[in-house]
Amino acid sequence: MLADLPWQGIPVTVHLHVRRFFCDEEACNRTIFAERLPGVAAHYGRRTERLDGWFTHVSYFALGGEAGSRLLKDLGVLVSGDTLLNHIRWSRLRVHRTPKILSVDDFAFRRGTRYGTVLVDLERHALVDVLPDRSADTFAHYWLSEHPGVEVVSRDRGGEYAEAARRAVPDAVQVADRFHLLKNLRNVILRVFKQHTEVLDLVPTPSVYFQRL
Repeated sequence: MLADLPWQGIPVTVHLHVRRFFCDEEACNRTIFAERLPGVAAHYGRRTERLDGWFTHVSYFALGGEAGSRLLKDLGVLVSGDTLLNHIRWSRLRVHRTPKILSVDDFAFRRGTRYGTVLVDLERHALVDVLPDRSADTFAHYWLSEHPGVEVVSRDRGGEYAEAARRAVPDAVQVADRFHLLKNLRNVILRVFKQHTEVLDLVPTPSVYFQRL
């Protein structure tokens, strides 16, 4: 049985019958082989590849664990937040070459306690790897040094990933991604407003005029 995409919010399970093949050669390590389903489900998979794609986009690209679980429940897919996080961490990665444009960011295995690092190929919009922490040493030595070819590193404004890129790929261009630039701009604007609240209180409330056409 394979879990599949929901139909009109109703959970769907696919019951499949596959063929079994037998090997009579004594040199075979296994004598019974089940038929594979490429393009439908991964080996030993419990869900279809297209539902797997939902898990990837919701858990990593959009919301994460618990929030992703709540969204999928509304869409007709029952899955726990822990399963979504495990999907990010242990899913088989389909990117076989080192990306030229690499995005690096941190995420929480457990918020406030343990964090990891996610790497994404920005050209293919595909998950590349998940690192067990967010330290510069792990990113530099465990990944960048072992995967030459990165030309652009898109990162947040923190120093750990910047230091790792300088050490392991000094010729690569480092850029701050749009999300973190906007977030930093918002924080600066709020800080300025809080420092000048007495001036803002003097600004009159804007009036709204309605014009008949």
